[in-house]
Amino acid sequence: MPLDPDEAEAFRDRARQHQETFWCGHLLGGCGGQLSLKIIHERETVPHFAHRADSNLCARLREGGEGTRGGYSADHLYAQRHLRTWLGERAVNTQAQYVGLAKGRACTELVVPTVGKPLRLVFTHDLDRSLLDLAKSAEAHDYVWLVRANQAVTRALVANGVPYRLFRLTDGDDHTRTVQVGIRDGAGEVVWTPLGECVLQADTLVKARTEAAPVPVQRRPEPREVAAPADPLEQALSGLRHVLDAQDLANVRSMAGQVQMRLRQARNRGLAPHLLDEARTLLQQASDALPSREVVARPRRAPVVPERRRGDGRRTLLPYQHVRREADKYLGKLQWAAERGLDRAYNDNRAALVGLLTRPGVPKDVTDQIKQQLRQFPKDQFDRPVSAPPDRKPRRAAAPEGRDRGRGANSGRRTDRIRARADDLLDTLQWAYQSKMPQTYDDTRAQLTDLLGRSSTPRELKDKLRAHLRRLPDSLSIRPVPAPAPPPKKPQESPKPDRRSRRGGKPAPRRQAPGPSHSSDAGILANARIDERSRRLLEQLRDAPQPPTPDRTQPER
Repeated sequence: MPLDPDEAEAFRDRARQHQETFWCGHLLGGCGGQLSLKIIHERETVPHFAHRADSNLCARLREGGEGTRGGYSADHLYAQRHLRTWLGERAVNTQAQYVGLAKGRACTELVVPTVGKPLRLVFTHDLDRSLLDLAKSAEAHDYVWLVRANQAVTRALVANGVPYRLFRLTDGDDHTRTVQVGIRDGAGEVVWTPLGECVLQADTLVKARTEAAPVPVQRRPEPREVAAPADPLEQALSGLRHVLDAQDLANVRSMAGQVQMRLRQARNRGLAPHLLDEARTLLQQASDALPSREVVARPRRAPVVPERRRGDGRRTLLPYQHVRREADKYLGKLQWAAERGLDRAYNDNRAALVGLLTRPGVPKDVTDQIKQQLRQFPKDQFDRPVSAPPDRKPRRAAAPEGRDRGRGANSGRRTDRIRARADDLLDTLQWAYQSKMPQTYDDTRAQLTDLLGRSSTPRELKDKLRAHLRRLPDSLSIRPVPAPAPPPKKPQESPKPDRRSRRGGKPAPRRQAPGPSHSSDAGILANARIDERSRRLLEQLRDAPQPPTPDRTQPER
């Protein structure tokens, strides 16, 4: 479509002449409706294709040509054409598969078949569940993956062990888009490489090796002799020969040692006969040149171990003295356990003495002393039975026959427990009586009374308890006797004279409380201190007839 209005009109006239029409492409995510050419001269609007008025459901019309889901809507077409050209002989005639392409939606994946594994290009940036399931499945190993920018898909491929490459589309000079592949270098950085410089190898794309420029043919240089590295043995022999000629006795011994070491190292790989003869000759000369060493034989004597001393001047014990002390300790404990009949202590100390016998480094006099003591204290001193023969175990006493075989023993033990409890209670009661402790006395007497009421208490024990309880009082608690009331005070016959009377004045009259009248009855009127009017009102209320009391009995239902 030309962008110049005049050229666009010529383009439209030519299309009408040839009866050519233009439609919204399905491969671009369009609606498939017919398009018309819009050429406007008055405004600064470039000529373009436009939908008709009845094509208002097209997604490209609502969102713009490149605003459909999945990025650029025509990228899959540019990529498919570029891949066809790049594959060349490896391409097949099978049609490429556009995944996710629908009305109003762009292509999300492009599958291009090849002679080997098909190429699978992922264009979408969104999270696609079906695409993630494919990347996690075993079927993902059947494709060569190229991903634009989708972290969820790349993580799933890495977890599944499937290799992949990144790709992108760049604008070309002829209004087309070309594919570039991202290949990581040695530092891990992504280097964008054109698709034409890549080759399909195994399960991924790699950068093709550039052919080196032909090297001009040069004349082969003449071979020349190269000195072989000197043999270490020959170097050592040369050094020994030099010090022997120079009469350098200080270095003869060291150089002879070097020759001997080189001989031992070269023994495994073999030696030339002339080197071996020369080495023997030089070593003999070195031995003759060196002065002979006198060997003085000294008589061997038993080593004398001096007594070690501590920093504070005290002598330390010899290594065997602590063994002697340990043996004396166990012997003393063994004798003490035998005198008191303690079988466990006897056996433990005797076992410790036996362990000392087997310990290395124990002096002979200590072992003799231990053996002599062990003969006096035999091993089975506490293991011999008294009544039964040593060859068999003592027999148990025969249990009484019948149903009540164990009942008699249980009843006897129960009676013993009751007697012991009664004796303890009697002792406690006697002690509480002597110590004047009423609370303890009453509690103990109550327990004895409860013991008398039990049926399991023997009859003779009950008689004993009753006899003791008769001799002692029932309780030690003393009830307090109330103190006598003080005698009533006598009324004074004459009041004390007032101070005014002493001065010659008249005595002041004393204020007396109003008392009840002789005509009133006892009760409230007798004790109340009220005036005469209130008294009359109370008398009227008392003499007034009372209303009858209603019957509070409930009627029968």
